[in-house]
Amino acid sequence: MNHWQPLDAPAKQYPAARCAVPLELKVVTCTGRSISIAACLKYSASDPYAVRLDIYAGYGTSTAWVFARDLLTVGVSRAVGADDVSVHPLPQGGRPTVVITLRGQEDTGVLHAQTSRVRRFLALTERIVATGQESGRLDIDMLLRRLLDEGPAGSAR
Repeated sequence: MNHWQPLDAPAKQYPAARCAVPLELKVVTCTGRSISIAACLKYSASDPYAVRLDIYAGYGTSTAWVFARDLLTVGVSRAVGADDVSVHPLPQGGRPTVVITLRGQEDTGVLHAQTSRVRRFLALTERIVATGQESGRLDIDMLLRRLLDEGPAGSAR
């Protein structure tokens, strides 16, 4: 299954208040070699505080990271975040880059994305749900029903 679109492909806007912007991430290995990885930033009004970063590792496998939209918004201008996800700008030879660091239990990935692509994605998310308006998009009653139906730790009743 091919999840990747060329970088010049237009960002998708879905009728259900979602958007997706494909990215080419650069990963710098410990030997200094740079590897390109296909990825996609996704946003949905149904989870207005979060963004999703799908990273396509090849062979039909992918990894998804979900983190606060605010991390990207602030991270294009200054360093932000701790623990699992941090974001900071890195001016690189006329091509501004956003560095996204993802920390798992055993590994850490340092990913470089074009700032212009990240800003494009953030502009699309703003059109869907403006910053500061997220709480108005949450369906608290539905979330409570779902929690009560699932019981403790997501177990079905």
